Amino acid sequence: IKKSNQKKKKNMNHLKVYVNVYDLASNGISHTIGLGTYHSGIEVRNMEYTYSNEGIGNHEPKNAGLPLRSSIYLGTTDHTSINDLNAMLNKLGETFKPGAYHPLKRNCNHFSNALAEYLVNKSIPSWINRMASIGGFFSKFAPKTSENIIENSKNAQMNEDMNRRMEHETRRKTISLLDDSAIDIERVSALNYDSSHLPKNMFTSKKKKTFFASSDDEQAIIVIPFKLLIGLNAINFYASAPKSCPKEIRMYINLSNPLDFDNADYIKADHTVELDQNIACSKNGQLVSFRSPKFRNSKSITIFIVSNYGATTSQLSGIELSGTPK
Repeated sequence: IKKSNQKKKKNMNHLKVYVNVYDLASNGISHTIGLGTYHSGIEVRNMEYTYSNEGIGNHEPKNAGLPLRSSIYLGTTDHTSINDLNAMLNKLGETFKPGAYHPLKRNCNHFSNALAEYLVNKSIPSWINRMASIGGFFSKFAPKTSENIIENSKNAQMNEDMNRRMEHETRRKTISLLDDSAIDIERVSALNYDSSHLPKNMFTSKKKKTFFASSDDEQAIIVIPFKLLIGLNAINFYASAPKSCPKEIRMYINLSNPLDFDNADYIKADHTVELDQNIACSKNGQLVSFRSPKFRNSKSITIFIVSNYGATTSQLSGIELSGTPK
């Protein structure tokens, strides 16, 4: 199928930077006097980055498992390469290490501020980390007051980490790789694919060492139908060559009307991700997790490969879908 020659505008929304702020302990009185206890993360490139006692992590934007208080736009970053972001996260990891969390000196808000300053040369609003500032002040004059603040903050952080571990353990026990009993592999279809490298090759590549490839250019649209209702939790993408590795990928759940190259820019994706070519080409591939409720009742998923890392066409050597049949 030949692609439309329609000219597309480059979407720069993924370079917008937000700080997302969550309530760690909802308390009407403390909010009234400006002493709320908050967790925060930095949203950029359709992913949210944050810090806890388990180290630097990421998750779906605005979905930290806590009440979202506000999402504040900070600006658009000039760092257009995912490699720049990964390098900065690695550098911040030298300071924000697992087990090094401290509610007054090194918390999630300190991390958010450091990442925001790198991305847009701007600090996060001071009220987000006000409790740490006040605690640091009192620590010089009133140790007991400071200890109470530290203890409350530590308890809130411990509860948050515990909730995340429990959620992860529950998901680990119920999630399994989906095979042809759940995926209708014979009905998997695509637009702009090489007839020598069919879309269903992605589900047999480990056995036959085959792969999927686009045809006329780097873009392709893949539709994966399920035989039954699926609570879709994650997709693992495997690429074989760095330059042909897909870069921006948009995903859509249960589309009522088929996606094509004429309407792709006008239909909002349910999830967008930018693959790291080094991770996707590794033995373990790149795992993309879903936490949005939209993925809990999946009849099909449509995958739009928007760009790659410089090759004429895009290739995927494999896809693994994980979820829970309903």
